[in-house]
Amino acid sequence: MNSEFNNNWDTIKEATALIVGVGGLGSFVAMELTRLGFRKLILVDPDRVSKENLTRQILYSRRDIGSSKVTVAKKVLKEINPNIEIEIVNGTFNKINANALVRKTDLVFDCSDNFETKILLNRVCFYNKRPLISAGVYVWEGWVTTFPFYREDIDQYPCLECLFGELKKEERKNGKVIEDIFYSALLILFTKCR
Repeated sequence: MNSEFNNNWDTIKEATALIVGVGGLGSFVAMELTRLGFRKLILVDPDRVSKENLTRQILYSRRDIGSSKVTVAKKVLKEINPNIEIEIVNGTFNKINANALVRKTDLVFDCSDNFETKILLNRVCFYNKRPLISAGVYVWEGWVTTFPFYREDIDQYPCLECLFGELKKEERKNGKVIEDIFYSALLILFTKCR
């Protein structure tokens, strides 16, 4: 498998992506990767669909309220592309399952809504040499970035902890990701990249 996704459709058709968090940001990423033709998606999220989030979590509808996000997401994505393989984890991305999940993938998307998960993803992707695409919002600051951990010259690039490691623990706890801001940004990004 080629580590760099350089507009090679054959590479994409054989790729497996891990998406941690299938809320507002993760819903959009999952739909786009499904439409692009990725071979397999691994979806991780412990939450259930709630009414308050329907305006920005585009995989879900009113009939899904109370259902597992990953279960509903799998059903909807298979309707879009019946050939895609989808593995679901109805739970958290944590120290117990992190290495096993990341090792199965070619590309990792951090769509999580808490800093501790982002740090764990950063460390596990670095250790396993998997590219990480991460997004988040802290108070009024937002970011989307890639970490090319598969590169031989990785010491020339910062990691997530290099960028945000100075935050105090209470700031990290209060820095919950606000996903709907990134819906528009990623829509523009994916549209331009196609």
